[in-house]
Amino acid sequence: MLTRYRVRDAVLDNVELVASELVTNSLVCTRDPVSVRIARINGRLRLSVWDSSPYMPPERLGPWLGSGQGQGPDVDQEHGRGLWLMRGCADEWGHYLLVNGRRATGGKEAWAEWRVPDRP
Repeated sequence: MLTRYRVRDAVLDNVELVASELVTNSLVCTRDPVSVRIARINGRLRLSVWDSSPYMPPERLGPWLGSGQGQGPDVDQEHGRGLWLMRGCADEWGHYLLVNGRRATGGKEAWAEWRVPDRP
């Protein structure tokens, strides 16, 4: 899909990394199916991942070497870098709960967006 949208390589790498992280988080949070959507609208590429769990993973604090941001995930831990990856790789990102309406089962959707100007 990203090739069809003719996304630049640098953006493509970031989208793939964030997609992998979001899907992995969803699979850890629930045993139910996970849904991935991607769309290109008005010069923006939006990736969203839905799962049935209403709980967002917490943003873990600890030493984050080399970030210049002071606090971040503990470098010795196996988990806790997902939200930091989204912050560093996407132009915008967020998440929201879904209740009766968008998806019949509720759950949550995490999303990330990148500016992707049209190529000639």
